[in-house]
Amino acid sequence: MKHHYITGVAGFIGSQLADALLADGERVSGIDDFSLGRREYLVHASAYTGFRLIEGDCGDFTTAIAALEKVTAWEGVPDVIWHLAANSDISAGVSDPQVDFSRTLATTFATLEAARLLKSLGWTPKRTLTFILFTGEEQGGVGARTFLKNHASEIGKMDAALIDDTGTGHITSISLENFWSTGPLMQQVYRPLQEVFDLDPMSTQYFGSSDHVEFQRAGVAGYFAVQEAAHYGYAHHSTDDVFEIVNPEALKEQAALLAAWMWNVSEMPESFPRHPKAPEQRPM
Repeated sequence: MKHHYITGVAGFIGSQLADALLADGERVSGIDDFSLGRREYLVHASAYTGFRLIEGDCGDFTTAIAALEKVTAWEGVPDVIWHLAANSDISAGVSDPQVDFSRTLATTFATLEAARLLKSLGWTPKRTLTFILFTGEEQGGVGARTFLKNHASEIGKMDAALIDDTGTGHITSISLENFWSTGPLMQQVYRPLQEVFDLDPMSTQYFGSSDHVEFQRAGVAGYFAVQEAAHYGYAHHSTDDVFEIVNPEALKEQAALLAAWMWNVSEMPESFPRHPKAPEQRPM
């Protein structure tokens, strides 16, 4: 039984993560200043004896240190720290921070739910399934590049990556992203999903401009989930905890589709073809 410490625990992602960890018998402590988080999100977590809450601003150095000291005294040194506290307005809160929910929080939730779904089935895949929650895509793919840097020794074993990036809308297709040599294998992976989720034919349009590009540059087959717009015109790239613009059914479908795609890839008898690694880009 591990001790998990969550910053931003009263946010949408933080509270869902806390509920899932507690339901699995883990111990959870968390901090939130409730400037954006909601107390009602913690109703379920508060019912568990293994949950501890500190109200405070973890952006303040003194408060952050004191909070970690306190939770360590309560439950021991955290085994895992989930740093989810963040400013929800990517443009520094100009005018109205109630923007940009669906592109970041919704896709993060879908990824977590996909991980939970596969775990609940108790199946043993032939390959390792890895769920990654990226940050910094708008700042040049910082999160994806950092992941690949930290796992450089494993890149040669990576089969494929699918990026779910554009929010709460229904996934309508998966783009091949110019990885034509992987087409035959991807068709075997995609065809059952197309039937079950009523998807359009696999897209041959190249989208780029998301975290899968970093995987492509590393030689790994990187694909992009094509989705309905779902408020993209006014709500993208934020972590504001707003349920009003979320499509719950679409999120559940996303989670199921992500899990099914990963499972199908893991069960393929052969690995996906690789591409030559792109030349290292030097800073200007």
